[in-house]
Amino acid sequence: MEKIKFIVVHCSDTSPAMNVTTNDLRQWHVVERGWNDIGYHWFIKRDGTVYDCRPESVTGAHCPVINDCSIGICLEGGQFGSNDYTDVQLAGLSGLVYELKGRYNNAAVTGHNHFTSSKTCPNFNVVDWWEKVLTDNGGVM
Repeated sequence: MEKIKFIVVHCSDTSPAMNVTTNDLRQWHVVERGWNDIGYHWFIKRDGTVYDCRPESVTGAHCPVINDCSIGICLEGGQFGSNDYTDVQLAGLSGLVYELKGRYNNAAVTGHNHFTSSKTCPNFNVVDWWEKVLTDNGGVM
């Protein structure tokens, strides 16, 4: 658990009209790419529901340069570089990040785009978002 240095936010790169499920993620990652499971540890739907994907104890497959020291979270949406996440979805994200920071308090909260210049995912500045979440909550975690 001490090896976790990053909590990385991603997006599914799907349209608001698409209802993405963990079965879709499994299809894309396991069947189409040949991975052993969904690459992310968590998935957050537009309605704010948070789904377990890959166990935290298993190395993710979401950001090659840091898979071995990170937890991956995927937000439904974000197609064509859009920042189309719902308020309830972002509330689910902040709740999950608070929970994860309770376990990995030294982990930096960041976006996939922070590690891969060719990616815009999740299409917003996660570091700034997390700072605002903390500021809005009086710095309390």
